[in-house]
Amino acid sequence: EVTNHKFDLEKYKKSAIKDWQFDIQFEKYIERGCDKNKTPWSPSYKQKIKQYNKAYFTPHFSNRDIRDIEDIDIDSFFDTLPKKLSSKTQKNIINVLRAFLYRFKVIRKKQLEFPSPKSNKPAVKWIDRDIQQQILKHIPEIHRGIFYFMIFHGVRPGEARALKWDCVDLKKQEITIKRTFSFYQLRNITKGKKDRVIPIYSEFLPIIKKLYRSLETDFVFINPNNRKGFYYGENSLPNIWNEAVKKAGLPPLRLYDGTRHSCASQLLAEGANITDIQELLGHANIEQTKNYAHA
Repeated sequence: EVTNHKFDLEKYKKSAIKDWQFDIQFEKYIERGCDKNKTPWSPSYKQKIKQYNKAYFTPHFSNRDIRDIEDIDIDSFFDTLPKKLSSKTQKNIINVLRAFLYRFKVIRKKQLEFPSPKSNKPAVKWIDRDIQQQILKHIPEIHRGIFYFMIFHGVRPGEARALKWDCVDLKKQEITIKRTFSFYQLRNITKGKKDRVIPIYSEFLPIIKKLYRSLETDFVFINPNNRKGFYYGENSLPNIWNEAVKKAGLPPLRLYDGTRHSCASQLLAEGANITDIQELLGHANIEQTKNYAHA
């Protein structure tokens, strides 16, 4: 076989060895698509893990036997990560690698040490209501409703896009946040893994009452430029926002910073209780809220 250039090592490998190959097991890990508690990954998280596998894990570990991986191999892998990656991204990659390897008892027994790059949390940007109004003036009127909703209530863009009329109670003046979009997919669960009820802000009440309610879709906010799904797509809101920021003559400002972050910071600056802001934003950990509402 060697002489005739037909030798195939895979044919002679024991099946047990194949079963322990890094690339084979990681593909199974992705197919399984859930954490150790059997909670399914969000589509966006699954996509991120696929990217990490293709760009970093497979090129380095490939057909390595998982049982042979030691501390020196982890360190070697970390050293191959591009220096241009932020420390936060590097940490995320290492955390994914740890979560994968620690699914195996043989690895847990080794008590491997994983690098823990310290990430400097960038200062959260936020703007006041006057600057928000400057930006809103440059957003076409047909799109303003969903931006007012995000600005007044601090919801995530994915949650705003996913809002349906069955979650709106105009009599009680409440809205239930229980859905979100993740990597183009509508999910009946929020990022925080639980529903939350928020009051409709008084200035938003007349806006939502005037919104056109289509018989063809249950979505509250309809993108007139999307004839197929009616709802706003993954990139439509950031694109509209960035164009408005540019027209307003302001420096670049992320949609998240101008809406969700700013809502939290404005509330805290006006004297709102930090725990109330935490409940409004749907954070499980109050430290997350302190990062957003840093005013």
